[in-house]
Parts: sequence; structure tokens; C-alpha cells
Amino acid sequence: MVDPLHPNRPLPFGTKVRFQSASAACRATIVSLAILMLAGCGNTPEEVLPQESPIIVTIPNDLRGPTEIRLKEYEFFIHEVYFELEEKLNDELHSRVFDEFIRELTIAEIAARQPIYVSQDQIDDFIHNQMTMVSFHLMEPKEQELWKAAIRRRLAVQQFLNRILLNQVSVTDEEINDYYSTNEKDYKSDVHYRLRILQFSTEEKAKELGKALKKSKRPFLEVAAEHLENQDYLLPVNLPLTALNQSFSRAVRRMRPGRYSKIIPIKQGEATVYYILYLEAITPESQVPFEEAYHEIRQKLEHQAAEALLEDMIKQYQSSIDLKVHEDSLPFTYQDPAQRSNL
Repeated sequence: MVDPLHPNRPLPFGTKVRFQSASAACRATIVSLAILMLAGCGNTPEEVLPQESPIIVTIPNDLRGPTEIRLKEYEFFIHEVYFELEEKLNDELHSRVFDEFIRELTIAEIAARQPIYVSQDQIDDFIHNQMTMVSFHLMEPKEQELWKAAIRRRLAVQQFLNRILLNQVSVTDEEINDYYSTNEKDYKSDVHYRLRILQFSTEEKAKELGKALKKSKRPFLEVAAEHLENQDYLLPVNLPLTALNQSFSRAVRRMRPGRYSKIIPIKQGEATVYYILYLEAITPESQVPFEEAYHEIRQKLEHQAAEALLEDMIKQYQSSIDLKVHEDSLPFTYQDPAQRSNL
């Protein structure tokens, strides 16, 4: 599932909550939308959770009563979103991850106030199409309920972002043109190299082509075609150096159009594959026309406007409720952002 506003993994952490037993409020800057689609923890129905799972967050709601978030839900959030940190969490990392958990809860509460409906069919489709690497039907019933609640929240937030939030922002052609003019240097295409990447299963076969090329005055491609195990290797590719592996890019830097490289051995598992590169042409760096950059810039500016609008919504929502964290029920000692190191 990709966040339509920000497809990358969240780097910054932070939100603002009030600790029930802490003397100072936790204050931090909210700067990213990425956690919306990546955050996996759901507002799980209380009946599916064991009674011994303590309440760690209470979110007041005048219409439907307070929402109580239990420790089991936070543990599920860590396992499904930050699984690579699961064995490394100290108090500081726990605090940063917990801030993201609170942010996810906050945004989901905002989405829940919108005219959004997530059907069971949508949840089933998500499980079938998006969870291809997870054996959902082999899970314990309680774990299935955690997943379903997480998916319901995720889909609700996605609808909120796509159908409501993005529809509330607009970007003019003048703004797009101004952005392009100001950032014109960022809209350049890289130097591209038109290559034939010839592959050989043994060094001897690669050397045979080298010997044939030295003896013949015929075009490279004609000679190469007679020595290849697969003619598909003659198909051209047009790539920047950044798209090539290090051995290839080093060789290409030393080549001129119409020349071929020395034999390049590349380890692939337990085997070694041998390559000869032929450089046909170099396309120099060029300016990307405004017309080609238009859609990308519009999307970027819309996302920036949506981020700003969401931050305003979050601040307004947080100022209107008294979200409480039950600090004594947390499995770690929460650190205020001011106490943390600069990661």
C-alpha cells in the first residue's frame, strides 16, 4: 500500500500528546505524511483483546464515547511497521516509534469524523491483493482481528487523503510555472549511454569474441551476433551511469562511442558471468521541457499543500481534545523529544 501523498518511509518522528502522569507536555513538530499508509496498527475492538492488555491511550469523543487503545495494539504496530527495530528498541527509539503511533491514531480519528465508509469487501480485497506474502487464513483469530482493524483504518485514511484532503487543495498554472522557473536546474535529464551488454557463460567464449573483433573489419554488431549464446543480448539499453553497477560504470567512463570494453567478470551467486560492453552513443545532459515537468510539479505542489492542510487539521484537532497517554502502562520510559539525541 503506497501513501498517495508521500510514498517514502517516514524519517522524522513527533507529535504532541499529554501524559496523564507526566509533569510536562510532549511537544514536537509534525512534518511528514508518510506514516499514514505505512502505519499498520488498528483501533481494535476491545472484545478481541485479552483483558490483561492494559490501556495505554484514551482518546475522548463526545459522540461515541472515549476510544481506549491497549498495549497489544501498540505491540502489533511495532511488529508490522517497525519489525526491523523490534529487537533494538531502547527507551529513545521506543519514544520515537510511539510518537508515530500517536500520530497515526490522531489522523485516523480525524478521518473517522469524515463521511467515509470501508466495507468488508474492501478489507477482503486488500487481504487478497496486498497481503500476498502473509498467510492470513493461517493466523490465530485474534491476530486476524488486529489485521482487519488495521486494514480498516488504513483504507479509511487513504480515502480521507484521496477523496477529501486532496480535493480541498488547488494549484494554479502560474504557481507551477513559478516553481519550474525557480527550480529549473533541478529539471535536467542525466547523461544517457546507449549500450549493448553482451553476456557470456565462460571467459573462453568472451575471449573468442575479442579475438574475432581484432581480426575482422566488419561492424561490431555483425561479429558479436556470431558469438552470442542468446541474440537478445544485442538489444540496446539507454541508461545513465547511476543505473549501472559499479564495474560497468567504471568501464563506460573510459569508453568512447563505437568502442567496446575489456571482459568484465561479475559474480552472480556461486557462478561468474562474463560481459563485454559496446558503447553506441552518448546523449548529453539536457533540460527537461516545462511541458514534461508540468504534471510532476503539479503533483508535488498539491502534496505540499495537502501536507500543510493536514498539519492544520491535526493542530486544530489536538487543541480540541485531551488525548491522554497512560504512562505507567507503557513498557518503556517515555522520553520527551527535547531529551533525545539527534539521529
